[in-house]
Amino acid sequence: MEKRGEHWGPAGVASTFEIVLPEGDALNIIYAGATLHTDVCGFGWRFASVIDIQRAPRPVLLGEDGNHIPSWTISLFFDPYFMRGAEFGIISIGTKVEHLIPDKANAVIPARYHLPNAGHNLHALGVFVHPSSASTPNITFTVAFSPSLGLALPRSLARESQLKSVLKESLTGKDLLDMKFYAFSRFGSGVATHPLPLFAKVSLLTGFPEDLDNLLDGGGFSESSIVNLDIHTPEDSQFDGYGYDSDSDFESDEEQEPEALSSGGVSSDGEHKNSRAKSPPNNSIGVEKYLRRGRIVVLKDTAYRTWKALLYYLYTRQINFAPLRSENCLGLETEDPQCLAKSMYRLADKLGLEELKSSALQYIRSRLSEDNILQEVFSSFTSMYPTLQTLEIKFLTSNFTPKVTENLKQMTKEIC
Repeated sequence: MEKRGEHWGPAGVASTFEIVLPEGDALNIIYAGATLHTDVCGFGWRFASVIDIQRAPRPVLLGEDGNHIPSWTISLFFDPYFMRGAEFGIISIGTKVEHLIPDKANAVIPARYHLPNAGHNLHALGVFVHPSSASTPNITFTVAFSPSLGLALPRSLARESQLKSVLKESLTGKDLLDMKFYAFSRFGSGVATHPLPLFAKVSLLTGFPEDLDNLLDGGGFSESSIVNLDIHTPEDSQFDGYGYDSDSDFESDEEQEPEALSSGGVSSDGEHKNSRAKSPPNNSIGVEKYLRRGRIVVLKDTAYRTWKALLYYLYTRQINFAPLRSENCLGLETEDPQCLAKSMYRLADKLGLEELKSSALQYIRSRLSEDNILQEVFSSFTSMYPTLQTLEIKFLTSNFTPKVTENLKQMTKEIC
């Protein structure tokens, strides 16, 4: 198996391989049923395969002419190798294949392996059939660790590789942007309005939890076809199905907001003023040549400020939170995108971004005080998240000062 890449992410370490099979009798000469190991992967494990001519086809593979298709069996294994003595506890190993058919008698085996392990046996991952008429098989193994281990995988390795790839593409003229998001920026009278654009490079956003990857890959697109990013405008200028407005990153209709999109309008974030891109000066090349092409995503449940801060986080791993609105104070001015911790907590929970969710939770905890704890603990937002409820109730019981008592009496009078 030839290694084609490795990605480190929250879900584990995913190693991708390609199996290049020789033609004709060369298979018996080169492999002859031998156990072949891959290069070292992850923290020191590797994988192995045994490839042989399929003696008793399961299933029997027939071509369009009714003749039997020569096939190979490929048995896959996990080898802990340098990691046999590592104190990792239970690890799980997922196997995803392309252009391979699971052998009915030896289906894919759910793999759970305990480390340390003093044995030297390989752990079976399944047996597959590869028809000679099929394309080159690809296999991705994902090794995941128990959350209780608290292991933080070095995702920067993958990020450096992605950034290097994008910069290399730019040398040959490929556009650095291939996706355009629209997010609503204002909220009033139960309606989200004023959609504003944000641009991104998809390859720099992938490799996080599956929910986010599915969104970027097409699942969840309101408009998934390739379009001209520079002349596209959203069909809807408002949305009345937004289910959350408590302490969100929306601006109210009374607050100043960057200019929203309109036909022929401009956004403050660089949207072209004209409804069509500029024509190239004094040449015969069509306008189409100068337009950036990509996909469009219209976000109907996330505020513009929140999504902008998320994109910045996915690029840089940096997040800047504004003070809680219950603090009634202004945060420090910064050139970096800033959002409310509650709004980001909600979004990170939805997308499965556990590290970002934890950062938002820690920030919320750091901003609680005797002045705002009652407002926070009785908020509609807190009622939606048991973890936050527990945190704030614990803070309240530990900080039930005379001032909190007085604030509670005042709150009770207002309710009654």
